[in-house]
Amino acid sequence: MSFAAGSIAAAEYVYGVAPKDGTVLGMFQPTYITEKINDARRKYEYEKFTYIGRVDSSVLVGLAWHTSAVQSVEDAKKTEVALAAVAAAGTSATMPWALNRILGTKYKVVMGYPSSAAMGLALERGEAQGIGSTSWDYLLTKREWLEEKKVKILYVIALQRFRDLPDVPTVMEIVDNPLDKNALKLISSTSSVGRALVAPPDNDKARTAALRAAFDKMAKDPEFLADAERRRLGSDTLDGQSLQDLVADVAAQPQEVIERMKELTAPPK
Repeated sequence: MSFAAGSIAAAEYVYGVAPKDGTVLGMFQPTYITEKINDARRKYEYEKFTYIGRVDSSVLVGLAWHTSAVQSVEDAKKTEVALAAVAAAGTSATMPWALNRILGTKYKVVMGYPSSAAMGLALERGEAQGIGSTSWDYLLTKREWLEEKKVKILYVIALQRFRDLPDVPTVMEIVDNPLDKNALKLISSTSSVGRALVAPPDNDKARTAALRAAFDKMAKDPEFLADAERRRLGSDTLDGQSLQDLVADVAAQPQEVIERMKELTAPPK
């Protein structure tokens, strides 16, 4: 199995070099999809991987600190609010920029924080009033924030509503224009693809069937689920064929949607 921090080298290896006999699996950072959308020079076609199954989704959320004057997306249309962000390439910056352009929100993105923990500290210190995007996994390490209602979740960056936040809309639900909605679908695919196990394209069919069956069995195994719970790890599993279909839908977006996504997520001039 290959797992790389940037994952591009790993994705290119699994796609173009690894044997197609089921002996090599990859698990990449889910941004490998948007990396390819933004840079056609990447040496893989993400929809052609053989998807075995998703171990967990990588749900991202936007949030506001409880003392902020902005406690909803509607509030952000009237009042400027400073959001902590990592860098211009990440959703902590690109999602607020996109919403500013689509909805007229007044998110002020403050970049330069090296991690989710650093952004969280900025909230506690009063340096920022929210975060444009951070992982649900990170928030589970800050349970007191959730239990004491120190943060308000504004939106979920995913293709479907998150099971743990059923009343919080996805970003696609808060926009009306179909082109913008599909552009946000490309960005949100990162969360829904999540921690996926993949094999090379054209993987041996018998091995693929065996791997998918084994994954499905693991996903229902009480010991696996108990271990995930004990470690406070998510287990939002999805079978291989459903994941393959999800990725195919993302890949089917026309060029005008891709160009609109690039416009929406570009740094302000």
